[in-house]
Amino acid sequence: MAIEGWSGSAGDAEEGFWRAYALYSAGSWREALTMLEELIGKEGVPAEAWWLRAGLMRGVHGDFDPRVLSAYDEALVHDPSNPYVRVERADILRSLGRTEDARSEYEAVMAQIVESALRCEVAFKLGCVYLALDSPREALAAFHTVLEHDPANAEVRQLCDRLSGELGLGD
Repeated sequence: MAIEGWSGSAGDAEEGFWRAYALYSAGSWREALTMLEELIGKEGVPAEAWWLRAGLMRGVHGDFDPRVLSAYDEALVHDPSNPYVRVERADILRSLGRTEDARSEYEAVMAQIVESALRCEVAFKLGCVYLALDSPREALAAFHTVLEHDPANAEVRQLCDRLSGELGLGD
């Protein structure tokens, strides 16, 4: 799909990104991905283009396609401080059974972020990873972080109660 009217200038590359974003927003993921593939690497393409491309690849191809993890790796090269790229990359690692790698990535994100909703989401995912790694104390601490941000979360409260009981702790 050639980008209509694209001259190769930096301003046009940014405009192309926003066109791809509009296609994504309209549910035309494959078209958006095709457009981004043409834009990636051009001068003036916003760093977010690599993240959007990775997310679209994940949506189109699924977690188990090796190109998806590579796309997230590339997105981190272009936007290393984007916590959302790191979280999604950790999700892919977790799907691939690379639980230790996912743990490291989630922990790195937790050290980086302060935004409450994302912190809550990552703490929950990290708690689940700790459970998978048979680290119940660490899981309990992560789930308590979730409750700090969302005290009414009944699912996490039940997990904390169960883990506290298994560990012989009072919650």
